[in-house]
Amino acid sequence: MVNDSEVGVRVGCNLSLNNINANRIRTADILGVRDTETWINAFNAENSTVFIRSQSGASFYVRGGELQRNSATPSNFFRWENGGSMVLESLYVDNVGGTGDTIYYRQGSIKGGIISVRNCIIKNGSSRDTWNIDTGGVGSPKTEIDIDHDTFKWRTTKPYLDRAVTPA
Repeated sequence: MVNDSEVGVRVGCNLSLNNINANRIRTADILGVRDTETWINAFNAENSTVFIRSQSGASFYVRGGELQRNSATPSNFFRWENGGSMVLESLYVDNVGGTGDTIYYRQGSIKGGIISVRNCIIKNGSSRDTWNIDTGGVGSPKTEIDIDHDTFKWRTTKPYLDRAVTPA
């Protein structure tokens, strides 16, 4: 999938993808819609606007691969808009441009999920990236957060969570 396609893969059903490659997709390399589940083995992408975008509770389970983003404009490199699961394992994310990019997860109103990051390296250039994780308030479906700090590395000088810097 290359050269300014609007969306690389629009997932509307449960799907398993092996060794997927993307380059210069305008909206999202992979866009999950509705309450679907996608398993990805070896996800490789570069120069993407958003690597994965989840809408309406779509869940993604990613194992292995290398993602590289080089842009002067801050963005979300992962974006979950309404719940679902975000499971990342053995993934290398290199933010070459050094802009302050964001991993964005917003809890759904009716669907919980899990955020799991294991054995990943998220590397940044000169600026700091942020997590923006909203797991809902009292009475909301539960979202379990499981980040393995021993093998998970956010390689930057100041990793932090701050909603004020999240792009609109």
